Amino acid sequence: MAPLLYAREIPTADPLVASTATEHHGPSRKAIKRGAERSIGIAPGSPAVGLAPKVVLNDAPVEDQPRRWNRMALISGIFLILSIAVALISGGGGIFPYLLTFSFLTGLIGLLLAIKHKERGKGIAIAAIAWPVVIIALVIAALNTVW
Repeated sequence: MAPLLYAREIPTADPLVASTATEHHGPSRKAIKRGAERSIGIAPGSPAVGLAPKVVLNDAPVEDQPRRWNRMALISGIFLILSIAVALISGGGGIFPYLLTFSFLTGLIGLLLAIKHKERGKGIAIAAIAWPVVIIALVIAALNTVW
């Protein structure tokens, strides 16, 4: 049984997109380079099932398209805003240390995930890490000057 190594045209309304939109039933021998075969553990010359090349339907490369927001970074931003609001309104009530802790932890997790998955929200996560560190440093400095 021979592997399916042909491409079939996908009918579309736009003639510019129709020339680039193809449905791949397996990679052609030209589409897979020998270096790629070695890096993913496929023997040279064997059919690679499920490795069809990505088809970009617009002119923008994949790297220039908008990325998703990291949800954990956004949650850390919410804890950051809540901790700032509590600090400004009540001067740092009983919930303030918990908000600082949650902001720091979710910011750290959000930053690591945003870097790993190349998502947006790194700045929010860094701010959510920096705010608790600065507040704790100020509290320690204030306590050391009193004694």
